[in-house]
Amino acid sequence: MPIPKEMFDILGDYSGLENMHPYGDFLSLYSLPIHASIADAADIFRDLQSLDDRILTIYVSYVLSRAGFFFSEINVPIDDNDEAILTTTFKDEDWLKYSEYFSHEDEGTDNEWSFRFENAKGESLMVYFVTMFFGAEDFNTKESNAAVPLLNLLDSQKSLEETDPSEKVDNSLFVIHPRLIRKAKDFFLTTKELMKEKLGEDVVLSPGQFVSRFITDEERKRIVEANWDNLRDRMLAKFQAEWRILIFSLHDKQLSESRDQLRKARLKFESGTDYQGSVLDAGIACEGLLKILHSVFPKRLQEKMEFNDYLCDVKQIIIEDYGEDIYKDLDFIREWRNKVAHPPVVVPTSNIALKVLTKTELFQNLFLENMKTRGPPQK
Repeated sequence: MPIPKEMFDILGDYSGLENMHPYGDFLSLYSLPIHASIADAADIFRDLQSLDDRILTIYVSYVLSRAGFFFSEINVPIDDNDEAILTTTFKDEDWLKYSEYFSHEDEGTDNEWSFRFENAKGESLMVYFVTMFFGAEDFNTKESNAAVPLLNLLDSQKSLEETDPSEKVDNSLFVIHPRLIRKAKDFFLTTKELMKEKLGEDVVLSPGQFVSRFITDEERKRIVEANWDNLRDRMLAKFQAEWRILIFSLHDKQLSESRDQLRKARLKFESGTDYQGSVLDAGIACEGLLKILHSVFPKRLQEKMEFNDYLCDVKQIIIEDYGEDIYKDLDFIREWRNKVAHPPVVVPTSNIALKVLTKTELFQNLFLENMKTRGPPQK
């Protein structure tokens, strides 16, 4: 079956992938400049592709779990009572803990894979995940062969059911990767319509159409999507924790702002006339670094967080990775930043300002050095 010429262009085009349901800005990682060795860059790309696919699988599984369908093929470890853990009983922590088990390595190809889902009523559903369109020679065609690869998958399933009745499924659906939909929307719509004509029902869905199919109540869907966004962000944080070198790409603007703020603090101190401003700027620079660190190891996510919130949330990480002395330094910076920023304002001496400034510069240097490594930073 031929591959449309435009498909090859899409495979190498990672632009414009921001704000994409259900990925958010996750797919924009593909287009970030990576300051790493060729070997590390290749490993990052490989791991990113793997997580990309798993996120789509996990999202569909997450939605279906809220609709009463459990992932019947996932090899989740049994609990203490020797009972299988069903995705319909998963808590958010379980989706993170068992995310590696949603790999499709043995369930298809890099461009297509499938998983079976069941509910308590004994109803079964096969979901096919599609990341590439085959069939038509170009995206403008309306030839029926655009649907042939998808129909072949259904034929293979029917053949399997004839051989083994236990493999029978009640329904089959195709979930198309949103990147493919955004880059080849016309072809997606054509294939969707062709499949509908062939089968008499709409089985080719975007992730948004998929969730609307199974969760029809708008308020309930809003809650599910909000919970998913939180879960996805924690997956990204986990990925950042493994590949800390991505911090330089993901947070380039914030890092630059933090460096500028610290330079201002140094200039104000050396002027000998604005110790208060020096302490305040150093505190702002330090808070910026803590905010980035918190994005890698989030303990809680809320709209408004300040220096103390970030410091409390990453306290254990700082102590384990940087040492208790550094945590005490940061708490000292926090204390004096509050004294110069909130009434009654306390004007620091030159010694206090120098302590705040040098402690902030030390933390910045350690932070930048540790973020160059993969895995736990070295003390």
